[in-house]
Amino acid sequence: MRALRDAIVDRWQQHTISKIVREYWKNVRLQSESLMSCEYVPDVQWHDSLLVTVSPMPAEPSSCLIYSFLSLSSAIQQLGIYQDPSRRQDIAQKALYCFITELVNDGAEMESCWEIGGAQALSDLALLHKLASLWGEKLNNVCESLAEKWCQVHGAVRLIYARRLIDTTHFFD
Repeated sequence: MRALRDAIVDRWQQHTISKIVREYWKNVRLQSESLMSCEYVPDVQWHDSLLVTVSPMPAEPSSCLIYSFLSLSSAIQQLGIYQDPSRRQDIAQKALYCFITELVNDGAEMESCWEIGGAQALSDLALLHKLASLWGEKLNNVCESLAEKWCQVHGAVRLIYARRLIDTTHFFD
């Protein structure tokens, strides 16, 4: 009976997390489209004869990520089959692990979404890394994946800001 219950919970978790991750990406795209329509131009400064962008990383996670956490928490509470606190903690930990893993390893088509998210995506990755590190050794491999993704997105975001800067300042006119 326990094996059947565990299999049902695993299936529920896969379905629920996939749905939450899809919703996260949908919200990120919508949010970035509204930001792009504002014709954002990064602030710039001269530093040692180099033009650099001044785009501070947001201090808070995106509303998309907070909504995803709320959805995940609500889904776990609605599951409500485990009254044992240690079992609930195991489910929460596994759900966080699966959520982060699916978000970070969601395929090549999502790479552009991370880049579109810009500095906000970096802030989201930093928070996910912090949460994963709080769980200790159980999520170490997820922390490594998040660190790699952060470096990858950071490089892409720098290129995007540099292109926008060049497009808006007309260096070559």
